[in-house]
Amino acid sequence: MTTIAVDFEVSSRDAEQITDDQEIYGTALPRSVDLRSTTDLGVGKPWAGTPVEALLAELKALKTEVNQYRVDEALAAACRTRQLMGALMEDDWLGSRILVQMRHTGFATATEIAAALQVGINPISCRLADLFKAEVIKIKDHQELAVQGVFTLTESGIQTAIQLEEMMNSVFDD
Repeated sequence: MTTIAVDFEVSSRDAEQITDDQEIYGTALPRSVDLRSTTDLGVGKPWAGTPVEALLAELKALKTEVNQYRVDEALAAACRTRQLMGALMEDDWLGSRILVQMRHTGFATATEIAAALQVGINPISCRLADLFKAEVIKIKDHQELAVQGVFTLTESGIQTAIQLEEMMNSVFDD
């Protein structure tokens, strides 16, 4: 059996607790064990097959799961951003103009937006669908208005519209 020495200190109280735990769980650890010779390589693990090893495996699995969750969240955020950018840029930035218009009017139907922007209803309808999927607009909460297709901005839509206006103002002010 090969042992790899790794230096770390274990107090005598901790060593006694480890020994007691080992005895309770059925794999007695001799009191004379050299805890400095334990490694993560599977060599000289006095806790092999015990709850300590199971706990370490569970912690490793949780760490992997957390890392995967972070990656999934980052990918989902990137996808939402890509959808929003597409919705804003299509048809010569029509989605951006719709958001800015809706920020000033508060809520409007597709027909009202088309008239205000002097654009046909078909491109407006397509962009409204894209903006809805990107979660920057929503159908107004009132049931009687939802039947008529009245749209309003979400919190994210308001923030996006403000940012667009600030960018446009900085471009035109220069």
